[in-house]
Parts: sequence; C-alpha cells; structure tokens
Amino acid sequence: MSQQSAISEPPLRIGVAGLGYWGPNLARNFAALPGCELAWCCDSSPAARARIEQWFPSARFTGELDQLLSDATLDAIALATPSDGGGGLRVVRLERLQQSLDLSRAPRAAAAS
Repeated sequence: MSQQSAISEPPLRIGVAGLGYWGPNLARNFAALPGCELAWCCDSSPAARARIEQWFPSARFTGELDQLLSDATLDAIALATPSDGGGGLRVVRLERLQQSLDLSRAPRAAAAS
C-alpha cells in the first residue's frame, strides 16, 4: 500500500434543502455515496423534517436555509424545490447561495472530481 493511498480525503459535506418529494431521495443518495457525508437537511415544514429525521441520525435538521449557508464546512447544497411553480423560490435561494459562496474552497471540490 502506498503512502498516498493510506491518506484519505475528508468526505464532501453536503446539505439538502427541500424535503418534499425529491429531497429525501437526494438525501438518501448522498448519504450512500462513498466519500460524502450528509451533513444537513432543511425544510420549512416541521412535518417534512420529522418524516425523515429517523433515516439520517447523523445529519443536522433545520427549518432555516441560512443555517446551511452559514456553515463554512459544507461543500455543497442540493436544492430540491417544488415542481409546481417554485421558480421564484429557486431564484431567491440561488441568489442567497451565490452571496455566501467561499471560492477559496473551490480547489478542494475540483480536486475531488
């Protein structure tokens, strides 16, 4: 075994915002990927959060997207927005996400791909 293969990269920390129809599927897939850690799940609905909390006991749950945006340890946030006219919500979320991006983390994400 080479020294390089013995050193493991930290997992990519991912949050999922929106736990309606697609969000739980995204969360499940990210949690199952080697090298990924599902760190956050976010939805404004307490019922949506409660429905999947038991599936992901190591993830943090919140109703506030700002908590994900302010977590400097997150590498990515997947936005699962409603398919029935949630376009305005997507734009607001993407603008807030763009404002909070830390481009100094970009080389790590690029190196992982």
